[in-house]
Amino acid sequence: MARQIVPALFLVLVIAGGTGAARADYSAIVLDATNGNILYQRNADTKRYPASLAKMMTLYLAFEQLQNGTVTMDTEWTASARAQAQPPTEVGLRAGDTIKVRDAIMALITKSANDVATVVAEGIGGTEWQFAQMMTAKARELGMRNTVFANASGLPDNSMVSTARDISILSLRLQSDFPQLYPLFATRSFTYRGNTYGNHNKLLGVVDGVDGIKTGFTNAAGWNLAASAIRDGRRIVAVVMGGQSRIWRDNRMKELLGEGFIVAVELDTPAPIPGVHPTRGDGIVAVAAVDPALPLPDARPADTVVALGEYDNAAQDPQGGFVTAQGSVEDLPWAVQVGAFSQFANAYRALDEAELVLNPIFGGKGTSVVTAAENDGATLYRARFVNLSESQAREGCRVLAARNLSCAVVRYSAGS
Repeated sequence: MARQIVPALFLVLVIAGGTGAARADYSAIVLDATNGNILYQRNADTKRYPASLAKMMTLYLAFEQLQNGTVTMDTEWTASARAQAQPPTEVGLRAGDTIKVRDAIMALITKSANDVATVVAEGIGGTEWQFAQMMTAKARELGMRNTVFANASGLPDNSMVSTARDISILSLRLQSDFPQLYPLFATRSFTYRGNTYGNHNKLLGVVDGVDGIKTGFTNAAGWNLAASAIRDGRRIVAVVMGGQSRIWRDNRMKELLGEGFIVAVELDTPAPIPGVHPTRGDGIVAVAAVDPALPLPDARPADTVVALGEYDNAAQDPQGGFVTAQGSVEDLPWAVQVGAFSQFANAYRALDEAELVLNPIFGGKGTSVVTAAENDGATLYRARFVNLSESQAREGCRVLAARNLSCAVVRYSAGS
């Protein structure tokens, strides 16, 4: 099933294909960091080699050390023989050399130094292997379900994989969890031991609003880039993985960011829908064997789970009919909702669980989506399977209910 995050009114806009011919299987994702809406995606869940995008997690763990007071910017880490042996790019550390935390961070951000990545890994984790275990554990904690780290640098290792979606999650968390440190990603050059290193991110100072965050390349991975830009108070985050060249990758990123801002604004001002009150929720037509007033089951204590009865109340219009939101397609206006959450990563987990049950029933038809909507000042993310017939939706919900999984059958107005 295809998957995307769309606004509550199901406005699906597609950003054009881009400049030149890329690898046929390149991955990309664009999202609006202000509300979590995914504006574009292509192979966003395809597992790929992250290359130096792995250093984003190395930096995340280093930032945690600073935040909890385990280290300061003046703490010195010592280079080992393993660090010295790392291939370029590097800053030429020798075994026994020391480097301050502030210099290590800047060397990772700008030069993407592999020797420094190992120093950081050993300084925090004892060994690079142990640090890689920490990286993977943190990825799971952040909701990066398809990522495995094998080293701190992103140097080739067949077991190390990630996805465009997971890298976008990490990009957002670096910004939200470390607002005082994230601005370091905008640094365009760094001087260490008399040598000045330029940032590998060539969009800095070139593309309006870009303020980070990381590049990556190996022959196996292709050309990767996670980038973030802010314009008029709105932040867009995009990830490209598997580009065929640096120039293509950078040009594609420019397109994605530029078009992303346009689409994000359009989604802020949807066209009015005749007969639909803008302040009312979707009309739940039926709930299969589930009491909508009960909280949805959830094994994720960090999240706030919203009961269907609290969120998707079946409002009545003046003529007595159900008020419905804008539809999907004219002949398939039905959906199955499997949860409503305060974090979109958890909505995706709910879809993953439900897909195991629903794929055999739907035969790969339908689209799994997360809709974002405001409720009492908070953003809620509803996990749904849309573009279904009524019989498909009711049968899917019946089977989910039989397995003690909550669901609701939802109908949308046609003609969108």
